[in-house]
Amino acid sequence: MHNITKKENKIKYKIQTKNLRNKNTENDNTNKWTTFTYINNPIKNLTKLFENTNIKTAFETNKILLNIINTTHKINDTLKTGIYKIECTDCNKCYVGQTKKQLKKRYSEHLNAYKKPNIYKSNLATHAINNGHEFPNINNMTLLKNISYKGNIMNIWENLHIYKHKTNNKLIEEQIQTNTKHDTMFKTLNIEDTFRTQQKQQNNSDGTGTSKNNRYSTRTSTANRLKMGTQSD
Repeated sequence: MHNITKKENKIKYKIQTKNLRNKNTENDNTNKWTTFTYINNPIKNLTKLFENTNIKTAFETNKILLNIINTTHKINDTLKTGIYKIECTDCNKCYVGQTKKQLKKRYSEHLNAYKKPNIYKSNLATHAINNGHEFPNINNMTLLKNISYKGNIMNIWENLHIYKHKTNNKLIEEQIQTNTKHDTMFKTLNIEDTFRTQQKQQNNSDGTGTSKNNRYSTRTSTANRLKMGTQSD
């Protein structure tokens, strides 16, 4: 009788163990996972709230090695100096200028001229007031050339960009009358570049190149074009 009872207890134990194992397996299948970006201990303490639930927690980080290696400290353009343009919101034409100050400070000066035209002067402010245009946001300001010192180099770069925008009909009316001492040089370079492009296209279409006579004719024609361009100024 004792042996039978012992066997019964043994069978009951096996059944209970099996049922418990099955129950744990079911719980594992119903577990849900959620992730937290690990920042500091408060986040870690927050996950303890899920300890007695079927939600499992895991941590992740955004400080992976690749991001650390590729990190570069970029300076905002509004903190730089040099040649800049500000595009009008209404007509999409631009004011081009230069400054040895930070761009954001130069923008503030233009804005002050717009608010107090009797005290401060600015072609950009005059353009907005005369045409009833909205004064551009600082996001309309673009750095064209980063130069950290004033002088002839900055002047030439400013004149070049004024000439380019004027040639492409992208300069505000208040600056179109601005003729610089470098305009003749820019026109000459523009004529020469245009002629070289046309000559290259012609050679590519012929596929035969140019003879000595043609090259001599090309040089003569170029000299005449440059001379005419200089005289016209």
